Amino acid sequence: AGSGRDPVLATNIKQSATLLTQEGLALVRSLYEWCGTEALRDGPLQRCFRDMHAGSQHVLVGDRNPHEFADLRLADPDPS
Repeated sequence: AGSGRDPVLATNIKQSATLLTQEGLALVRSLYEWCGTEALRDGPLQRCFRDMHAGSQHVLVGDRNPHEFADLRLADPDPS
C-alpha cells in the first residue's frame, strides 16, 4: 500500500508556499524600508518583519524547492 501522498501535488504546494513567502518578504522589506526608523520600534510592522524572516527559514520554503519544481516539470512537461 502506498503512502497516499501525491509527489506532484506536494511539489506544487511547496513551490506555491515558497513563492508566496518570497513575495511576502519583498513586500514587508519594502514597507520596512519605507517607514524608516519608525519600523525599528516594537509594533506590528517590526513583528511582521521578524516573523516573515523567521518563517522564510522553514524547510517547506527552502531554496531547494524551485529546483524540485523544475525537475518535476522537465521530467513531465504535460502536468495534466
